[in-house]
Amino acid sequence: MVLLAAFPVVAQSMSSGGFEIANLCFIVFAFRWLDGVLVVPSAARAEFTLLTLVLLAQVRYESVFFLALFLPVLAWRLPPDGWARCSIRLLAVPWVLVPVFWQRWEFFTLSALESAPGQAAFSLAQLWINLGSAWEFFWGRRLMFGTIPLVWAAALLGGGVWVATRAWQGLRGESRRPFLAVVAVAVVAQVLIRFSYVGSDLALNYAGR
Repeated sequence: MVLLAAFPVVAQSMSSGGFEIANLCFIVFAFRWLDGVLVVPSAARAEFTLLTLVLLAQVRYESVFFLALFLPVLAWRLPPDGWARCSIRLLAVPWVLVPVFWQRWEFFTLSALESAPGQAAFSLAQLWINLGSAWEFFWGRRLMFGTIPLVWAAALLGGGVWVATRAWQGLRGESRRPFLAVVAVAVVAQVLIRFSYVGSDLALNYAGR
């Protein structure tokens, strides 16, 4: 998967959006390294996490969101003298991120966001519409969706059991790791941002990815 991300032409030519798979792969990497920093804070781990986030932002520019989410956590968890122990590679981070912000600065228009004249690209009303479509999508109400209702039901059940178990452990004082809080914030924020966008209707063929 790392080699796949190193060859964008191959990733973009794959069916069903290969770059989306690479993006998800590096999201998992980023959370894995963040968990390591939360368990054993160190400059080396924090630096590796930050560099992974920078690479993630290059796969999909929207994934720079994770950099904004993780930075405060890294700054909070790392000891006061931790950043001084990082290597000079961190000096290159702002320059590597320039293309991400430059692209949005140049092309951030309503037409580029597939928004019709007079229509907001992001709105609360659109959030509820897209969530309704997503519910239909994951339940596989149409054959064109290609989703499996049984898998979705199992995911809902498993997620509910996981949340209940973690909540019970938290009440009993058995789980004090902030990693779960970071994951929860990331998931909720991703849902709110992505589904409030006018182009995130999963009933559309191209939005299913």
